[in-house]
Parts: sequence; C-alpha cells; structure tokens
Amino acid sequence: MAEIVLKSAFVRVGSSAALVAVSTAVRSVNINYSVDLQDKTAMGSSGRARIGGLKDWTVAIEFNQDYATTTIDGDFFTYLGSTGQFIAVRPTSGVRAAGNADYVGTLGMIDSYTPINNAVGDLATFTMTWNCADGKPMQRVVAAT
Repeated sequence: MAEIVLKSAFVRVGSSAALVAVSTAVRSVNINYSVDLQDKTAMGSSGRARIGGLKDWTVAIEFNQDYATTTIDGDFFTYLGSTGQFIAVRPTSGVRAAGNADYVGTLGMIDSYTPINNAVGDLATFTMTWNCADGKPMQRVVAAT
C-alpha cells in the first residue's frame, strides 16, 4: 500500500461543458460518499439485518478567497442553487489512473455560500459544499483521458 501526503489534490468544478481547475485555491477537500442502511429485520431474528438503500454524496472544499478573479468569488456566487454543477477531485495533480482516480459528482447543488466570514487579521477563506442533486451515485473514474 502506498501512503501519500495530500499536497496537490486536483479539483475541477463548473458545468460539464466548462470545467474550471481551481486546485491552486484549495486548502482542504472532504468527499463523503454514503448509503442509507435500511433495516430488514424480521420476527424471529436474533440480530439486526440491513440492506443498502439510496446512495448519497457531498464534497466540501475549503478555499482561499479571491475577490479579484471571476473563478473563485464571481463564479461561485452564481453557483448557488444551480443543479448543473459538476465536480471532480483526485488525490494528486498527476494523470488520472488506477492510483489517482477522479471522484466525480455529475450534478451537484450548492445550498449556501458565505463569501465573507473571517475575523480581523485572518486569511479570507470560505467552504463550499456540493450535494448530490441528480439521484446518481458518485463515480470513481480511473481511465486516462
């Protein structure tokens, strides 16, 4: 097993037709991929039985704020409530491959944007979360493009 120190995660966001790499502004990234567990325990069972139900995903990214570029503040301001937001994250900026898969959400929705939320002397940062909005599970893509 090859452990890595996450130093160069590659992040692309936007519409599938106009993806923008925003990696240079990313401070941290968190992908949460989950499934609703449904209880299927029946009478006579001595323990719980479960089955996987609907899958869900969120991607939370903390960014360094940049009010001068349209990519960071300008574009993100317009993403709020839009369901057409594609997001792809991979562990390194290297080529997509088996050891550097893209984790892809095809249509995400952003429910909030806090462009200013820092105290005096703080670096201006913000966190944005993409939520699954199209009913499709997250994809793990390993084929090179």
